[in-house]
Parts: sequence; C-alpha cells; structure tokens
Amino acid sequence: SFGNGCALPNFPGVYSRISSQYDWIKETICTNSKNPPSYCPSNVNKVSCSDGTLRFKVTKEDGTQKLRNCGWVANNPTNRCTLDGVPSACPSTCNDCNVWECEDSTLRFKIEKDDGSKVTRNCDWVANNDNRCSLYGVPEVCRSTCGFCSR
Repeated sequence: SFGNGCALPNFPGVYSRISSQYDWIKETICTNSKNPPSYCPSNVNKVSCSDGTLRFKVTKEDGTQKLRNCGWVANNPTNRCTLDGVPSACPSTCNDCNVWECEDSTLRFKIEKDDGSKVTRNCDWVANNDNRCSLYGVPEVCRSTCGFCSR
C-alpha cells in the first residue's frame, strides 16, 4: 500500500491484496535470496548441475566473439564444448558437472539490470554487490558467488 496517511480526507490511499500471489512471492524470495529468510526450506536455492539460461560471450575458432546460449551449445556439443569457457556456462550439456556444478562461469554474460538496461558482465562484477545475485539467471551462472549449489 501507499498514500499520504491512512484514510485522510482528500488523500486517497492505494491498497493491494496479494494473498493470491503469496506462494509465488515466497518462492521468488526463497529462490533468489543469497541469504534466504528462516521460513525458506534449507535447500530451496540449491540445485543439481544445470546449465545457465543467460547468453554468454564465446570466442569461436575463427576468433570472432558472439553472444550464445546453452541451446546453441547443445546443437553441437562435441565441438562447442571445447570452446574456451563454454563448459563453465553449460556444465550439464558439456557433461562437465563434476568440475563446474559449484563453480562460477568464467565467461562474460548478458543481463538485464533492474533499470531495464542490458549489459555484459562476469561473476566478479556480481561478487561486488550481494543484490546482483537476484538478477534473472545470475545464480545459475555465478553458482559459487550466489550459493547456488547442491553440495
């Protein structure tokens, strides 16, 4: 809710009923919090090995850099998993979970910040501010920094 005071004349207040969205709000808080509240299950943001959902910068064999995702890697894993850093972003696709399940990706990735701008960053940038782990897709890529690990 918000407003000037509470039910004052000429100052309307705005209220919202969120009860129908409570489960979604709780799940979102528990899943995206680096330090989840005590009401969250202890393993809510812990996952087994999974690929990141963000696009990442990959240097191809010819030296060009492109933004790609793990779906692109999955179309030709034999060749694409050999590209520098790709297994760190796509450990499941590259069958490299034993190495990368609980480690940060070494690649730069594209994210959308809270203000809607899109930037390319890495996990070192995420580590400089705890709130960055709440950005969409970041915990799956910065697994160690964001505590997104099943071990």
